[in-house]
Amino acid sequence: MTIRTRLTLLFTGLMAVVLGFILVAIYALSVANTRSEFFGRLRERTTIAANVFLEKDELARQTLMQFNTRYLVTLPEEVVFLIDSAGTHRFVETSDAPIQPSQTWIEAVRTNGAIQEFDNGTQRYGTYYHDNQGDFVIIAQARDVYGQSKLDNQRFVLYGAFGAGVLLAFFAGMVFARRALQPMNAVINRVDSITASTLDERVEGGEAADEIGHLVRTFNGMLERLEESFRQQQEFVANASHELRTPLTSIVGRLEVQLARARSIDESRESNLAVLAEARRLSTIVDALLLMAQAIDNAPAMERSSVRLDEMLLDAVGAARQRYGTQRIVPRLTVSGDDADSVTIAGFPTLLRVALDNVIDNAVKYSEGEVTVELRANAEGCAYIVTDSGRGISPTELTKIGTLFYRSESAKVAQGYGIGLALTGRLIDAHRGSIKIRSEEGRGTVVELRLGST
Repeated sequence: MTIRTRLTLLFTGLMAVVLGFILVAIYALSVANTRSEFFGRLRERTTIAANVFLEKDELARQTLMQFNTRYLVTLPEEVVFLIDSAGTHRFVETSDAPIQPSQTWIEAVRTNGAIQEFDNGTQRYGTYYHDNQGDFVIIAQARDVYGQSKLDNQRFVLYGAFGAGVLLAFFAGMVFARRALQPMNAVINRVDSITASTLDERVEGGEAADEIGHLVRTFNGMLERLEESFRQQQEFVANASHELRTPLTSIVGRLEVQLARARSIDESRESNLAVLAEARRLSTIVDALLLMAQAIDNAPAMERSSVRLDEMLLDAVGAARQRYGTQRIVPRLTVSGDDADSVTIAGFPTLLRVALDNVIDNAVKYSEGEVTVELRANAEGCAYIVTDSGRGISPTELTKIGTLFYRSESAKVAQGYGIGLALTGRLIDAHRGSIKIRSEEGRGTVVELRLGST
């Protein structure tokens, strides 16, 4: 079932309930008013009966004639009962009425003074009357045939009005639903026309402040993310192909030269060593790319564990000292709090250690002075801050740092592939953190790995 159909049915159902409630209320008021009016006529009948038949001897003939003239019209199945205190029925009219008042109801009239009831289509009104001849219960009952006929006609009209109202609500609901969903249809048609080759296109209508506008903005945001993802993927494939081609070409070329003619053992050894170096370079690039793919694709599904950042800092600094054979890598702890919780986060220990090692390696390779590796932990979160005193990075190149396979001019003094910071950025993203680089030419570089709240 389409949304338009559901909206139409929902609108029709709501209008049917509201219209039905109003019509039922109108009919109920009509019934109450008709019965109240007829009970009033019966009450007058009891008054006339009391005046004419109990006080007749005290009235002048002219007064009696006035009463008789006023009430010449007899109500359908009209019966008037006079019952004295002994319970004797003194019927003013015929006693063969189809419905007789019960003795319990008669006693209720004596107790309450005056009551009325609706009994199977017959309305009855009774009053307790005191006279010099004694105490009497006067009852007038009749069937309101004319009033019931009017109610039947009104009920038929209300049924017709309800049916017509429901049909009108249904067709009006179809029109309103179609108009309300017209922008949605435009969005659907526009989204259907966007393909992988046209991700730069956008859906119009995002400036609206309603739900359709919010949906359009959500679609456009998704398209922007998809476009950026496709762009990164294309750049990744192009750069990876270029970087992998260089060592592969070198390996193939050296092997072809070596096989072209016989060589001495020393020449073969030298050539093999060159091939081995290129193979190791190729292996390093492939491992880094695989680790980056793992960080991007598998991190959301990986299980997090508790990571003690202070212990990782000391382990990473110790390993770097041993790797480079230097003691100029200095660890520092700046922690606001004495408990271990302040330096513990939920993360991926292996990936985070690779990110920290990459930053430390860059600082050591491109700096000859002291390298400080600091852990800061406070109420805002935790961060590793690696500071070196190397050549620094120019503002122009600083904007490109972190791009896969990009190497600045100052970085070319040491061996590298332009993968470390790009990989580090992905690994920190997997920890919902951020990387910030500050650098000044001739004074060094500061890399901050912020890991968010603990």
